[in-house]
Amino acid sequence: MTRAGRILIWIVVAIAVLLVAVVLFVALFNLNKARPWLDQRLTTSIGRPVAINGDLTVNWMRNPDASDVSRWVPWPRFTAQDISIANPSWAQQPRFATVQQVRFSLDPLALLSHTIAIPSLKLYGPAVDIERDKQGRDNWTFKFAHGGGNWKLSIDEVGFNAGSIHWNDDKLDMHLDVEVKPLGRPIPFDQIVPAGGSAQTTPP
Repeated sequence: MTRAGRILIWIVVAIAVLLVAVVLFVALFNLNKARPWLDQRLTTSIGRPVAINGDLTVNWMRNPDASDVSRWVPWPRFTAQDISIANPSWAQQPRFATVQQVRFSLDPLALLSHTIAIPSLKLYGPAVDIERDKQGRDNWTFKFAHGGGNWKLSIDEVGFNAGSIHWNDDKLDMHLDVEVKPLGRPIPFDQIVPAGGSAQTTPP
């Protein structure tokens, strides 16, 4: 066997060992112990207090929609229960949004290139409180933190099921309660969060 062939075999073995170690760690580790750390990271990322109040679990399964080698590697599928995002201190309601459940799968091979790749993020039972005061301050504009070292986050699309929206706009003197039916298809993530680093919904 040539030297290049031996090097290739060692690279494959090293990657396999790394993936097995990641699988064993995530499978055996109680993710609920990591909730305070995750809450802090999420809070720092969006500049607003975030809390995972329910269970955080992971299951492993192959992704038939993946391409190349990723199709044959088990993907971790995370489920988080009862997530809440706080409002600014001036808002009337304490929470901007609550979600009964969040589900997403993670491409394990993308981690080797320092990328957190999430093909689809699904939200179940979202409830959103939208507010704007008479001075024009709104709670739907987020300032996302930049940085993160060499790591990149990639989300392809976001899907919702039935939810509710409470709209309280003092500037327009408009107060609405809306029940949202399930959307027919997921929304591309880049249509929700633009490349500039902030997410903003244009009011009517």
